[in-house]
Amino acid sequence: MASGEWEVVGASKKKANGAAKSGKQLDASAEVKKGNKQAAQRVYDPKAIEKFKLIDKMADDDEMLFKDSTVSAPKSSKSANKKSAPSKPKTLKDAVSKLNLSELQGLCKTLQSQFNSDPLVWLKDLASFLNLRLNPSIPVDSVYRNEQSSGAPLDYVSLPIREFLVRMVQGCSVPVLAQFHRHCFTSMLHEAMRGLSVHGFALFIQVIGNVCREACVTHAPDYINLREMYETHPRPGLTYVWLMSSTISTAARAKLYRPAVSMWTEGLLPLVTAKQYSALAAQCGKDLARSLDGYQPHVSSTAATGKKGKPSSTEDTRRSSKSQAVVTSGQLIALLDVAYAPSTQIPRNINKILIDVFARFKIVCCNGIESSTVFQQLLPRLVPSCSPALAQQVASVCELCLSSDSGCWDVWLSMLPRHFMQSAKLFKLVGGESRYSSVFSSTRAQAVLQNFEQLSAARLQDNPQARELNREVKKVQSGVASAVSRKKDQQSAERSSGLLRVVCSVVRTVFWVALVVGVVGYTSVCLHAHHANFQSTLLGKMATKFGVSEQVKQGVRVLAEYSTSAYAWGVRGYSDASQVLTPWLVAARERTDALLNALETRFPAVVTSVSGAAAGVQRAALALYHRAFPYACHLYDSFATVLHSDGVTQIVDSVGNATARLSSFLFPENSTRSSV
Repeated sequence: MASGEWEVVGASKKKANGAAKSGKQLDASAEVKKGNKQAAQRVYDPKAIEKFKLIDKMADDDEMLFKDSTVSAPKSSKSANKKSAPSKPKTLKDAVSKLNLSELQGLCKTLQSQFNSDPLVWLKDLASFLNLRLNPSIPVDSVYRNEQSSGAPLDYVSLPIREFLVRMVQGCSVPVLAQFHRHCFTSMLHEAMRGLSVHGFALFIQVIGNVCREACVTHAPDYINLREMYETHPRPGLTYVWLMSSTISTAARAKLYRPAVSMWTEGLLPLVTAKQYSALAAQCGKDLARSLDGYQPHVSSTAATGKKGKPSSTEDTRRSSKSQAVVTSGQLIALLDVAYAPSTQIPRNINKILIDVFARFKIVCCNGIESSTVFQQLLPRLVPSCSPALAQQVASVCELCLSSDSGCWDVWLSMLPRHFMQSAKLFKLVGGESRYSSVFSSTRAQAVLQNFEQLSAARLQDNPQARELNREVKKVQSGVASAVSRKKDQQSAERSSGLLRVVCSVVRTVFWVALVVGVVGYTSVCLHAHHANFQSTLLGKMATKFGVSEQVKQGVRVLAEYSTSAYAWGVRGYSDASQVLTPWLVAARERTDALLNALETRFPAVVTSVSGAAAGVQRAALALYHRAFPYACHLYDSFATVLHSDGVTQIVDSVGNATARLSSFLFPENSTRSSV
């Protein structure tokens, strides 16, 4: 403006020859003018270039490379790198299929040579390398719900690479694998929090679960403590659920039930109230409960002592098993509060799964060492404000504890003075004729019930709850007595009915055997009587066709002879038995007549009353006959009408035709003569 000319703002400055200056040249000239000692043109750092070459050798994806601000390549070199870069895999399966076994072997050989004394270091490097390579362009679900296989990503790995990874892991000790599993666990959560790929670490989580299952649960308390850090973030939260589910499944397969139950009840159970985690957490609990079906935790008190009552080494086992209870009382009560909460936002299908899991956990916990502790903690919960469903479940747990452990009766007796109301409510809920004999019929239970009655009777005047308890105890005692007597009657009836069933089965068997033998014998006799026409019968034609005609004839003859002799023996035996029994029967009849005559002579009033009663019965029968005769005639007419109907006639004709055909097959000559 000072020279009177307009200047274009933002226009490029020109040299003396009119050429435009670039921004770098302007910066260089400015630095020279300022007296800066650095050169105008930047010099590439050879160490940085070597660093990029090494990283490019480990990963093909340019986006995963670390960028150095001191290095700037020309435009032509960038475009050349973009053209020469390999295409990024789209899916996780494609990324896994591009893994190179020789490359992995070379990398492991290099890492093992550098860190031979510390296998944990090269395992971490190998996991990081795989995590860089398994980076598909299409986002993968954090719990692999959309994958083709439920065991992804390990199911996608080829067999040679899988065997190689297994060999690498098998060469390490259990503590090293436990630390490596913890590293992969925490690294997956950290990378998921940053939005990066986690599939390489997930691959090693699955490999360790197949190789060394004990290493997966070594740091179970640390895994549980990570829940509060990631549950509010959806992506790492889902990753946490997948990690916990995989670890719990691995522990259940290895029968490490205690850490598995702890991880589910303390790590995943609090997440069932969240919509994005509820289905996965509930399904994991369902699988865990299914794996507990064959588990028998109960150690009887008699097993802990020898035959002579001396304590054996099993006492130490019981003492150690108490600290290693699979389902503790706190875990069972936590699940009870979630599954039977008065007001809950959990969906109905998820809540149903939790109820099924609680049913299985209840059996495992109450049949174990924790039964007394569970009873002691649940009895005070039977207050009036308790919901009916929760009260019913508390009563069922207490009933199971009383049935499995006699020590719970002593616990209940010690708690009775402070819990009259809860005890009365427990009696009401546990009562019932079907349960009296199973819960209260033992000797220890009867003794405790007597103490209950005495304690409640002593407080009848000043405590209304004691009066209610006394009434319930008496009701239970009467119910137990009736149940025991009914059980004895049922057992005697079962014994008599069992004998009757045996007799009936024997008679039935004898009847069918006699029927079959009679039919076979009669048929053999008929065939033998018409042996001249045997070849024209159906049996003769079949025997001739198969070439066994003579054998069949011989067999029929033998059967006919045996049948004839058996029939003759039966007739002869009947006549002999009649000759033997007839005198006895005649004598018994004479003695009966003599006895009746004596009674008539000695007790004429009794005979008169009996005769009058007989005459009355006869008159009643005659009156009934006169009244029922018209109805019988009407019924007979209706039955005759039905018999003369077309349908019955057709059935009778069909039966006659079938009989005639059977006779024609057996005896064709006789049927021909009868028709003629």
